[in-house]
Amino acid sequence: MSKYSGMSRSQCPADCKPDRCIITERPNCGHPCLSGLQMAVKTPAVLARYAEACKAVGVKNIHEVTQ
Repeated sequence: MSKYSGMSRSQCPADCKPDRCIITERPNCGHPCLSGLQMAVKTPAVLARYAEACKAVGVKNIHEVTQ
């Protein structure tokens, strides 16, 4: 079972809880379509999980750095 199981463009993954988002590992939601990422949580690990979540729901990762 994927850690993003149950995730859609309008719903958080099944493993997310009000006190802990699986993307940010904090009480701050990091869902790509529902809230995005706050500046304070943009660590390399969170950005990697955010990229995985974007792929899981089929949306563009707006935080991906391209050159």
